Amino acid sequence: ESPDLFCGDEILKKAFVGGADLAGSDPPTESTAVGGTSDGGVGGKNAKRHDGRRHLRHVTESNDEDKKGKKKVKIIHFVRNPFDMVVSNYLYHSQDPTPEKWVHVDDPCQNLYKNGKSLASHVIPTLVSGLELHSAKNITNSSLHPSSLQETMQKNLADIASLCRSLYRSDPSLRNKTFYEHLLHHDKWNGLRLSSAQMIAASSVANGHKAGGDVLRMANNIVRFERLKEQSKKAERRRSGGGGGGKEEGDVRVLTVSMDDFIKNATTNIMKFMDFVF
Repeated sequence: ESPDLFCGDEILKKAFVGGADLAGSDPPTESTAVGGTSDGGVGGKNAKRHDGRRHLRHVTESNDEDKKGKKKVKIIHFVRNPFDMVVSNYLYHSQDPTPEKWVHVDDPCQNLYKNGKSLASHVIPTLVSGLELHSAKNITNSSLHPSSLQETMQKNLADIASLCRSLYRSDPSLRNKTFYEHLLHHDKWNGLRLSSAQMIAASSVANGHKAGGDVLRMANNIVRFERLKEQSKKAERRRSGGGGGGKEEGDVRVLTVSMDDFIKNATTNIMKFMDFVF
């Protein structure tokens, strides 16, 4: 799954460390969840998203505590190469017969939630803040400054939405055809472009939050988890008075694992995984 981490930083911190759930997160979404992988359910194994509040209660109630009673949280976040994601998405769902039913009811170009907000409007500020977090001191190219980058990303995502609409139900002969029928009708190039637009920017409202926008969600979640980890480290430095020499771990630790690397280097990654967990 590719959960929506669109809540504020304090709510996200409380959810993992302080026992809060995401009810009332800002802004609310139709699919708010924490946990799982950001592989978008490509391959059908993980297409259904968790209920976020129930999952968070389970996470926060089962966390181990240290001797001082503070919760220690370890998050393992599996991610995929976005190029592999979009190709896999197209090849899997264009099979005949298709393995999943949602492609018969989906509007791949629906990028808005019921509150009128787009997936991009939630994600772009996070991605820009991620650039500031890692690169602010080293930015020399004016096109990479936050204001310019945000404008560029908004234009790119608007272009993706326009591309999607040009490929979906724009031909009169396809006006009543489903997303799946479009994938079969288009040549491989346009079929890949249509399914990639859905994988990048769709809100997933049209298919009941089973798939869509997973590339943006994955990027958003990487930055949000990294920011949560850094905030936890800063809080630990304040508690310790800076006596940890900058090596404080904080209450939250995050291990981001590339699924491609995990497959190629299974032994190394298993050892890394075991060392992180135990």
